[in-house]
Order: sequence, then C-alpha cells, then structure tokens
Amino acid sequence: MSNKEPIIKSTMANIQGDTIRAQQFYNEYKRYNKLKKLWFPREKIIAGIQNVGIDKHLTQSFVIAQPTSVKIYGVGENCSWNGSSWCDYGWIEDQAGNVIWQMQNQSSLHAGGAIKNQKVSHEITLLPGSYSLHYKSDSGHAYNHWDSFPPEDFFWGIIVLKNH
Repeated sequence: MSNKEPIIKSTMANIQGDTIRAQQFYNEYKRYNKLKKLWFPREKIIAGIQNVGIDKHLTQSFVIAQPTSVKIYGVGENCSWNGSSWCDYGWIEDQAGNVIWQMQNQSSLHAGGAIKNQKVSHEITLLPGSYSLHYKSDSGHAYNHWDSFPPEDFFWGIIVLKNH
C-alpha cells in the first residue's frame, strides 16, 4: 500500500459515514508518515487551541500582565489562495471584543499535505490585559476528518507563545 492510500480510503469511509474506519486509516497514514516534533516548547505556551475537528468555534481566554512579545503559530485551511479567506482559521480579540490579530491576510506558507493546508507564524507585542484566542473550522477538511492530505505534522489550530 502506498502512503497515500490510507487518506484516499479514509476519505471514502467518511463519505460513507464510517468515521471509525476513517480514523483507522488516519492512524495508518500516521504510521507511514512519522510525525515531526513541533518546534514550540510547552513551557512557552500562553494559550493554545489544537486538534480542531469539523464545525467548531473554540475559545480560550488568557491574561497578559506586562507588555509581552509573543509568537503566534497557526495552521488552517486557506480557501482563497490569496490569504484573504480561510475556512479554518484563528484570531485574537481584546477584552472589548476587537480583533487585534487574525490569520487572514497574513503571509502564509504551505504546511505540507494538501496545498490548502497553510501555516502562519507572526510576532506581535501584547499589552497588559485580558484576551481571547479563537479558532473556527468549517464542515470539511479538519483534524482527523481530512478530505485530502493532512499537514505534515498533523497540527491544526493556533498557539500563542512567549517569544523569548
């Protein structure tokens, strides 16, 4: 079996509504394609939303006590090819609900797998205050419900890290 067959078979199983069998094929694909260790150290995570499935809008609150340089790393599904419209994406809001950063319109790179898998890595400074990290996915391509090849490290979501 080629290493692409499990994803093709998992897609067919999902179409047939057999999510258990689809998961078995995802696991087989993972065995063929050794996961790369993610680059971020756990102790630097300020907030994170990971392994986002289909049709989700997840939120995590966090507080910054002093001006802090952060790195934001996100992987999602870019639907527009120009970065302006994402099907699966994340953003940060301040306490008033204002969007202060979002994956859309950021420079992105291919995250491996299907070309629509895109990743962003951006540095900003957050001022003291309360924030909420958001991640929204649509009804298609998402963690463990891939309709085409998953990203190379299987990361699907957004992380905010202390920069130093």
